[in-house]
Amino acid sequence: MTAFKTLAVTDEVEAHTTYNWIWPNKRTICCISENRILVFEVPEDLYRIELDSLSSQLTQTHAIRMNCSSISVLQEEDSLESNNLLVRKHGGSILLLNLMNLENQPTVLFKVPSDALHDLKHLFIGRPSEENLANSTIIIGHDSFTRQLEIFLGGKPSAKLASDCTSTAIFDDYLLFTTVQGSLEIIHVSQLEKLLTASTNRTRTQVEQYSRKVEKGSVIVSCCWNRMLEPTVILQVLPRGNIETIHPRPLVVASIRKILCDEKKRSFHIIMGAMRRHRIDANVLVAELKRAESEGTSNLTMKGALESMVAEVKDPSVLVLFVTEINSENLETIRLLKTILQEHILRPDGKNTVQPYLATMAKMGLYEEVLNSQLIIAEENREVVKSRIKFLR
Repeated sequence: MTAFKTLAVTDEVEAHTTYNWIWPNKRTICCISENRILVFEVPEDLYRIELDSLSSQLTQTHAIRMNCSSISVLQEEDSLESNNLLVRKHGGSILLLNLMNLENQPTVLFKVPSDALHDLKHLFIGRPSEENLANSTIIIGHDSFTRQLEIFLGGKPSAKLASDCTSTAIFDDYLLFTTVQGSLEIIHVSQLEKLLTASTNRTRTQVEQYSRKVEKGSVIVSCCWNRMLEPTVILQVLPRGNIETIHPRPLVVASIRKILCDEKKRSFHIIMGAMRRHRIDANVLVAELKRAESEGTSNLTMKGALESMVAEVKDPSVLVLFVTEINSENLETIRLLKTILQEHILRPDGKNTVQPYLATMAKMGLYEEVLNSQLIIAEENREVVKSRIKFLR
């Protein structure tokens, strides 16, 4: 059984007046109380494995008087901790509060026109710095009563996304929201930026977004990674309360891209398994490999990726499916894969690569060459020869 500690505050803090508790980093907990932001220091013994006591005392370090309605963590990319808070004041102003410099006045990012948009989330455009944070942080505001969904960027005019939004969530660089009519909408941050630019210029633009039908009354509970490193959207159908999980295609493709670009997490066994489960075409993976190679940010080459794929994927049917799905525009990838498989066939453990190799030869139309190869001529077992010729058909 796992033991949990109880966090206690001092008697000076009236617990019944506090709300909006957040935990931005290991050593800090914050909340709102009577128009003040209270900052507490988390004791080191909270993280000890040996629990001497089941209760830990929080030490209040700061009480910042600010007429605020809500606070949220400004989560930094690829980091579970943050020292920056988004503070929403009564009246709509959005402030940036740095927990490391509480003596300085918080930075005013911009003002949200409607104070009713109480549910605030954010997305970054690229990799923002403190100097350009106001112009690179898109704020998403949702009013749960009128169901309005709007986005804001700096001092630019807002853009309305939906007037029937029931719930929102952020996953990586994507905004997810559900509607009254029973649909799940997914929009990339680049499309939100495009929409805001059009709103500033007072022009119309077409935004690319993924739409999927869900049951009416569905709201987003969470969006997280599952055990197979696949993004999972958890929905609750109201008023019944049923819980459903779905795997939207754009998020799965984005997760494949992320795994490809991360040398530590890169695993073609996981990637190919996800593609097979969610019926994602092999040309999508080829396009992502070409994109990663052209960008040059992950030291990933097409040849190196195909070599890793052949070495990691032990099921020949997975590689055969990969070959058969590739279209005529990516025949250069087939030629490269054929060369790699040809080297693996000669190895003692190369039996699993015979069928994928035959598939590449058939894909390229090299039937005469394969019939005159050692795989057919030198094979003594005639049943094996028949099965290989039958496979070519």
